[in-house]
Amino acid sequence: KIFGENVIASSADLGGNITYASPALCEISGYTQEELLGKGHSLFRHKDMSSRVYKNLWDTIQSGEIWNGEIKNVKKNGDYYWVNASIMPEFDDANTIVGYSSIRVDITAQKAKEDFMANMSHELRTPLNSIIGFSSILNKKQTDEDHRKLSKQVYTSATGLLHLINDILDLAKIEDANFTLEAFDFHAYDELVEFSQQFEGLTHKKTLHFNTILDDSLKNVFHGDWGRLNQIALNLISNAVKFTPKDGRIDFKVEYENDTYVMNVSDNGIGMNQEVQDKIFKPFEQADGSTTRKYGGTGLGLSITQNLVELMDGKIELESAEGKGTTFIVSIPLEKLDQIILEENEKDLNAVEKDDSLSGHILIAEDNKTNQMLIRMLVEDFGLTCDIANDGLEAVELYNPDKYLLILMDENMPNMNGLEALRILQEKYKQECGAIIALTANAMKGDRERFLNAGMSDYVAKPINEDELYRAIVKFL
Repeated sequence: KIFGENVIASSADLGGNITYASPALCEISGYTQEELLGKGHSLFRHKDMSSRVYKNLWDTIQSGEIWNGEIKNVKKNGDYYWVNASIMPEFDDANTIVGYSSIRVDITAQKAKEDFMANMSHELRTPLNSIIGFSSILNKKQTDEDHRKLSKQVYTSATGLLHLINDILDLAKIEDANFTLEAFDFHAYDELVEFSQQFEGLTHKKTLHFNTILDDSLKNVFHGDWGRLNQIALNLISNAVKFTPKDGRIDFKVEYENDTYVMNVSDNGIGMNQEVQDKIFKPFEQADGSTTRKYGGTGLGLSITQNLVELMDGKIELESAEGKGTTFIVSIPLEKLDQIILEENEKDLNAVEKDDSLSGHILIAEDNKTNQMLIRMLVEDFGLTCDIANDGLEAVELYNPDKYLLILMDENMPNMNGLEALRILQEKYKQECGAIIALTANAMKGDRERFLNAGMSDYVAKPINEDELYRAIVKFL
């Protein structure tokens, strides 16, 4: 065979029976070549892998195409390993498929880290969901101004912690080269006007003068990752707010020239000497300890910003002098589209006015008692009534499409998880099964797509954004 002995590789006949197994495949799986030859690749199939994956795999290679994807396999001793596999058809001189070959890369360590990060994200988001949710409700219901300010501080601190968690996860994904950009069409000028408004409260608190300067060249539709452009600007402006003293000035200027999106964030704050500038983009590093204690932060923001800029094929420049302020200039290539206005943009789709007169009865599947209380309060504020299932098993037992308009389904629950409950309910009720919305702290990259592909009607991440939850529910009422 052409495969080297260190390559995890195999060949199979038209029926999927193994005709060759490389020494590396034998080593990682625990089987000898004699034990593998003539056996089907189902020998490696792990129970966690959906049958849909293998159906798609076979449909692809039998049509003459190459299939690429991640597969969880089981070893002879019952342990598991993950591989990134490329499976391709083999052709004879008449261009007829005569068999299949597979080359795999061991990604077990990478998947273990991803699982750890996903679990950490879930465990942190679950209590934050309650803190952010209840503090928001308290702030709306509180009539005493002092108490309202206290609840708002709790909310602000909790959302700040959530941003920190997202920063840490972003940094881990960047370091593992798992970070991807998501491009779509957006109207830059409109988005930037809305974006800059969020700093009014933050700068007013310190009596800072925040000045937004948007060039007319931005009054066009562009194609790119607005979310990441937003994140870059947010990091730079937040940094300027942090290091600019009371009554200081921050200028946020954006323009588009020579196919390049250019943003300039300048302040007249404390500035930086050359020593600080040399390490400002390194993760976890800031100025000296006294500066860190005085101004706070982790030093992650600018490191992530630099990585984002580089991922978008851009550059970031720094101009600063101690006691004279700081200027960051970011230049990123960006495609401008021909149309002047969006036919139907995301902002328009999401502009749903709340109607407190909603009515109906829904089922909430959630094992955390505090989250049960929060979600009940939120949906009752919408005008709905609800029953609570403490896990997926209870949800299956309680659900009746004639009784419940929809289900809000958590994923990580004892006895039976959300996806298992989903499969049982959809199999039992088929077309009569109502909408099942994933409401989960599983909020890593790809989780939304995973739940939707599994059959969920919609997806809302925890900590719950009240408007997002409302939009998800109202679509099915």
